Amino acid sequence: MNFLTIVMLIGISAWTPYSFLVTIGAIISPFYRTKKGEKKATNVEFVIITIASRKVKNSLTETLRMIERYYLEGYKIWVVIEEKAELSDELSKMKWINLVKVPNEYKKNLKGKGRALAYFTRFYSTPDKWYAFLDDDNVILNDDFLYEIPIYEKKGYQIANPILVPRKGKNGITYILDHLRLFDDLTISRLFTGVVGKPLFNFHGELLLAKGSLLQQLVEVVDKTIAEDFALALKSLTSNVRSWQSRTRVSIKSPNSIRDLIGQRGRWYKGIVQNFSQLSSIFSLITALAILTWKIGMILGIVLFPLMIIERNPLLLTILPGIIYTWSAYLYGSLRYERPVFILGILFYPILESVAVFGMMVTNKFYVIDKT
Repeated sequence: MNFLTIVMLIGISAWTPYSFLVTIGAIISPFYRTKKGEKKATNVEFVIITIASRKVKNSLTETLRMIERYYLEGYKIWVVIEEKAELSDELSKMKWINLVKVPNEYKKNLKGKGRALAYFTRFYSTPDKWYAFLDDDNVILNDDFLYEIPIYEKKGYQIANPILVPRKGKNGITYILDHLRLFDDLTISRLFTGVVGKPLFNFHGELLLAKGSLLQQLVEVVDKTIAEDFALALKSLTSNVRSWQSRTRVSIKSPNSIRDLIGQRGRWYKGIVQNFSQLSSIFSLITALAILTWKIGMILGIVLFPLMIIERNPLLLTILPGIIYTWSAYLYGSLRYERPVFILGILFYPILESVAVFGMMVTNKFYVIDKT
């Protein structure tokens, strides 16, 4: 067995499950429909948990303006920050928001958004409310979720996610890479979060919708993590909680640099490892193995494509959907960026996305990306 054969077998093993999932997701995606009520939900409160540093001032201001313009009337707005956050004084002057300052002494051995989320849940949440959690760079593009909540609440659903749409930061490559998140939301997330009703893959914190009663049940899980969205998803899987994927789209700002991309991704993967050690659930193991095989496959994809032509091995056809899907996401991102030269990097973007996993080895705390 020569080296190329070994590479081929590893690649097939890594890419085949991914190809299967994206194919099924792509097939069911056009047929998935959320149900909407005639009136908006009124038992909803918006929560922005932010580091409130100068690095995020511009994006946070943009998010707050969006909420003030479209959601201030009729909805309570919470902003949760650390007690000594840099923007504390400026936020205190905004009388239309409810500012929550997490005391320095509150579980000071813990770090990250999970700690702030746990504090808010313990002292400010109520079981009958729905909480729409936003990151400090999120812009809600449509309000379908407000019409969906009354329908799904009656059916016993307690958690939901939207569809993420990248918007340009200062770096074209990170913007292009984020389009794979958009594609995954329309396929894999739609399959699991939407159709199956279980957020097994790709559940995220951008406009994370959760019932207060669920948050209060899971508060002990999220306060120890730097990836609170993943922790909530994992715990909901073991708690028989149903989810749906909202038709709402949320604009997310792509990292301003490759370094920030690696730091951001590194925090995600570190959170997965962290939650695995804490929860030790079969779902955590499945997710970890899926990400590992996917990353291996991403790196080998550039080798496997020529092999498909050289070897003429029919087994290699099992990886073709995944490769086409991934390159299509990056092609779409390149076209949206309107700089044709970036199309030339399509073969190499998967490698960069895979290398980002090593960011968890150097990310020893909650990584704050520059959003200026």
